[in-house]
Amino acid sequence: MATRRTIKRNALFALGLSIGILVLANILVQWIPARLDLTDSKRYSLSQVSKDAARALDGVEVRVFVSSDMPNSISGPYGRKQDIRGVAREFLDRLFEYESRSGGRLTVTRVTASSGMSLEDKAAEAKLELFTGKEAEFEGGRLEFRRYALGATFQYKDHIEVLPLALNPETLEFEITKRLTRLKEKAELSGGMEAELGIAFEMSKAVTACNHKIIAYQKGQDAKADLSALVGSGLLSTIRENIQDFKATCDGVAAQLALAKPLARDNELVEQMVESATAYVEAIDHMAHLVNAADTNEQTVQMLAERMVQIGELVEGDATAIKDSPGRKTIGFLCGHLEFCPFADSKPLIQPELLQILGQTNPMITQFAQVAAQIEQQINQMNEQLRRSLFERREIRLKRVDAGQPVPDDVAVLVVFGARRPMSERDMYMIDQFLLSGRSVLVFLDTWDIAVFNLRTSDTSLGADALVADKTHRQAWPTNLADFLSHYGVKPEGTLVVEPNQHEAITVLQMQRQG
Repeated sequence: MATRRTIKRNALFALGLSIGILVLANILVQWIPARLDLTDSKRYSLSQVSKDAARALDGVEVRVFVSSDMPNSISGPYGRKQDIRGVAREFLDRLFEYESRSGGRLTVTRVTASSGMSLEDKAAEAKLELFTGKEAEFEGGRLEFRRYALGATFQYKDHIEVLPLALNPETLEFEITKRLTRLKEKAELSGGMEAELGIAFEMSKAVTACNHKIIAYQKGQDAKADLSALVGSGLLSTIRENIQDFKATCDGVAAQLALAKPLARDNELVEQMVESATAYVEAIDHMAHLVNAADTNEQTVQMLAERMVQIGELVEGDATAIKDSPGRKTIGFLCGHLEFCPFADSKPLIQPELLQILGQTNPMITQFAQVAAQIEQQINQMNEQLRRSLFERREIRLKRVDAGQPVPDDVAVLVVFGARRPMSERDMYMIDQFLLSGRSVLVFLDTWDIAVFNLRTSDTSLGADALVADKTHRQAWPTNLADFLSHYGVKPEGTLVVEPNQHEAITVLQMQRQG
């Protein structure tokens, strides 16, 4: 009997001890955050740099946007299926890990939908990038793919950083820490830029209000589309009826433009915003003129409204670039030696004065110049698209560095991408001084001009040997960068690396005139 009591007493004691240990462990976890990470890459453990970033600023607010019922997979790059199961949970866990490591300096708030606005609309307003799944639903009489949001905004005082899309679990820590670091840089380096930052904020506010007004008019027209077709009303009549409201809202852009112009002289980002805002104000004035004219048609107003919204988005982007500029690193691209230069040429290939003189003696030259100008315009457009898609969309600011000119002080890294002409002594001196200042130079050598397997039709054979491969063309570019780099211990060999088996077929057809 005594033995049974002893066993029962020991069992109760063990149970009480276990409960006490669990309660104590739970309390300790609240004060001392810890996580057991058994992965080889320590994917679920914050690095010391990330822990320091979480504690760097006191008062950081992280607003998280996570849609409900997200799909298991979406279409990724190049149409590939991307599995996103568990990504939202991992994103939230990672943010809460930052919060627990911040010592109360960083707070995470999950945004929810409200009665007048969906979570996805709030995310779009916060500049997040929405994505779609495969499910569609009827909305406003149209079949629409459902939109989802997964991202966050990081705010410290008046400074904001946006993580627009968080679908890659492997890079979450890098993306979050980068934005926290950018907030710290903005806070430290925004002094002295109060005027520029202020005008960017006010310009963005004014343009957003005007764009929202135009979009509201468009939506009102869409809701009455069938009736408009019968009675001839639409966007034109809507703006006519509300012209005073339209002018009162959109004239605020012109007021901010007048304040921004004096600041554009000393800041190229403000100058860029002034250019786009000027186009926006001209569109506003044109719209006011059209709606007051008796012979204006509906289609013209609709096209101008679409153009206004597009220009407004450009102005907002330029204003955002100003607000993000404190502390943002700038990459310079050296131009002038036939290297890759992702900028539009500031001067035309053929000067108009010279073309006018030559055209008087030979009209064919004028035709040739027109074709050359079209090709030049296409190349400039391609360079502009490359600059925006490859760099600016990744929050990388570029600056052109022309040959013979000093490298600007705000350039952190200078890129020399495939120079095909010799550098002058002054160019090499400027690069040398840039290196001596402690900054970095990234050089891509383009040593050879290569043409691989130029196929042509044989003149003698009509059978299996009808295609003949000419010898590979190889010619060295006259660059002197290799000698320059040798002074820094870098000795390019100038050899070619060719993989003989595992490569795709390369075919370059040679066009021949028959007869």
